Amino acid sequence: MNRDGQTVVLVTHNPQVAERTRRTFHMRDGRIESSNDQRVEAVR
Repeated sequence: MNRDGQTVVLVTHNPQVAERTRRTFHMRDGRIESSNDQRVEAVR
């Protein structure tokens, strides 16, 4: 779906599932703590 232009949001606590994604965001108390996406890190 994502390759066809659809946004997909997957929420997981399983690091093995998260490893299979292109972008990850680590959140705590509703705030982004870190991301592997430099665009997000630039605006934090």
